[in-house]
Amino acid sequence: MKARIVIFSGLFAYLSLYNAVFCYQKIPMLLQQKNWFLFWVFLIPGLWWAFRALYTLLIETVILDLMQASIVQGLTFLIGIGSAITLYMGLAILNSQRLKRELQKALEEVKTLRGIIPICTSCKKIRDDRGYWNQLESYVRAHSEAEFTHSLCPECQAKLYPK
Repeated sequence: MKARIVIFSGLFAYLSLYNAVFCYQKIPMLLQQKNWFLFWVFLIPGLWWAFRALYTLLIETVILDLMQASIVQGLTFLIGIGSAITLYMGLAILNSQRLKRELQKALEEVKTLRGIIPICTSCKKIRDDRGYWNQLESYVRAHSEAEFTHSLCPECQAKLYPK
């Protein structure tokens, strides 16, 4: 029974610590931010499983009966339940962060003008989706985050204000 606990705890320690490192290194590349909650959700049980494996291997006496296990073995049961609950919470938080990031990307894209824009070749007014003709500045301002300042190019200045 002792060998089984050491092997099981060692395997869970490895998996939990590997996932903690993965969360620390890879999630920021996906979300552009760290998910500390999920990192700690994996790190704390990983450290506990490692402690349990070493404690059972080096200190624990022979376990003859499951119902008479030491306090470490009893705490492991409670930590396992708590870890499962917090893991589900961490994954829900991770999913909400992913959705928030996708929404931000979608909003950034909405404010980008794309496609074919119907424009008058003479007055440069733009026809909107309802069929109304708008000045170029008002159309671009309504469909993007661009602002306009006005000045004259050298050709127009020479044409409108000859010396």
